[in-house]
Amino acid sequence: MHLIQLHLHGNQISEISADPFEGLANLKLLDLSHNQIIQMPAGVFRNLTNLENLDLLENQLVTLPAELFVETHNLSRIHLYGNQLHSVPAGLLAKINPDANVMIKLSENQLVTIPDLFSPDNAPANVDMYFGSNPIHIDRRLCWMWEGVQQDWLTLSEVPVSESEDDLVWVSELGALCSGE
Repeated sequence: MHLIQLHLHGNQISEISADPFEGLANLKLLDLSHNQIIQMPAGVFRNLTNLENLDLLENQLVTLPAELFVETHNLSRIHLYGNQLHSVPAGLLAKINPDANVMIKLSENQLVTIPDLFSPDNAPANVDMYFGSNPIHIDRRLCWMWEGVQQDWLTLSEVPVSESEDDLVWVSELGALCSGE
């Protein structure tokens, strides 16, 4: 089948089986937004090698498996905002094409730190990340952005700055903190 887009938003889907997208290798857009999905099986998107845009906003996701995007090298738009994510596995997007312009939206979750999403030796050149309305701690754990991915722009709007065991800093001071100045 040469299906390019699949829109399944608002269908009260609560569970995704291990291999529901078999035979849909041409799929470029998958919209699973506004459902009730609590968890995603590891490798569930492995057959979607041409997937570029994934929309999982407004579900009930609490965790993501580290192997979620193993074969989705062309993925460049990931919408995960409005879930209940407390953390995101390090290297979740390590297999993404380094030439891609990547946008990931993780706003309105329960993240306390910004995860190191990319492999240091394979990070995309252009990345837009959205983390607004999360209880993020601004500290040394954010240094990966200055070491691996060169950010031109970082917006943490509506992020309450909270105390942590590490040195508390403002975003404008994070570059100096990470470079040891």
